[in-house]
Amino acid sequence: MPVASPNARALPALRTPPTRRPGWNVLMPRRAGTSWLTIALSGLLAANVGLYVVTVIQEAGLNRTQADLLAKRRENVRLRAERASAEAPDRIEARAVAELHLEPGKSPWLLPAPPALPESPVRLAKPTFGVPEAY
Repeated sequence: MPVASPNARALPALRTPPTRRPGWNVLMPRRAGTSWLTIALSGLLAANVGLYVVTVIQEAGLNRTQADLLAKRRENVRLRAERASAEAPDRIEARAVAELHLEPGKSPWLLPAPPALPESPVRLAKPTFGVPEAY
């Protein structure tokens, strides 16, 4: 059995808060108001989240625009191929014979190619640098 010292006194009940116990010093400070550092950090965090949300929304719009652009390019390629096949001389002639009952023959618009010119070496003109009349 432990022996009590001659100066010992009875401990207060543990149910009383430490600030009200006689003879006790509380080492933890009282809760002060919110500091300016906490407010500044909270504001920076909120700004960061806001900028992230704006970035995500703009990126989604950009992705949608890029998908639309890719679809338009594919449609453009398809339409160009369709136009090229529709403008093919063989197809035009076949349609003219079938639907318009025209006779197949030589087109008056097609002319024979001109004869090839003999090849001659290319001569370069003298440089006109510094000559005012050349400008």
